[in-house]
Amino acid sequence: AVRAAPPDRARLDFFLANGLAGGYAILVGDSLEIPGIDLVRRFLPPVPLLWATLGRRVVPAAPDTVARVAGDTVRADIGTLRGADATGADGRAWRLHYARGALVRMERIEGGRVVEWIRREPAPGVLWRLQYVHERGGRRLTIGVTDTTTVEGFDEGIWRKSPAR
Repeated sequence: AVRAAPPDRARLDFFLANGLAGGYAILVGDSLEIPGIDLVRRFLPPVPLLWATLGRRVVPAAPDTVARVAGDTVRADIGTLRGADATGADGRAWRLHYARGALVRMERIEGGRVVEWIRREPAPGVLWRLQYVHERGGRRLTIGVTDTTTVEGFDEGIWRKSPAR
């Protein structure tokens, strides 16, 4: 379950099949807090990619942006690009793909290679399928969004970690 309060707050609650385990993460701006063991952090994308799963673009400031348009698709590369695209960047770069005005894919590129990425797409049986892949680590996380509901607001307590028990 995701509870989001635009522009910069989200709480993600996880429930595994059969009720065997669960947990939560609190995302405020560029800060991610995950109480308990660090195992959950291994499965989540870094903050910019986590925001991208929610359709929000949040990447670190960078000196260069190169954008290309093809039909209804825009691809933007952000980083220290040295006059090229993200595959020729110095250090880390980001590639964002928009289709019909919505963020549909975001990639983190290092050394000219895609290291990890997220994709957002409509899929059969769900409203959205969110997929995170870490290429080097061989990790994947796929989430099917089955319902979205707009509410008036949330209790401020959901944005704080619960006290240790």
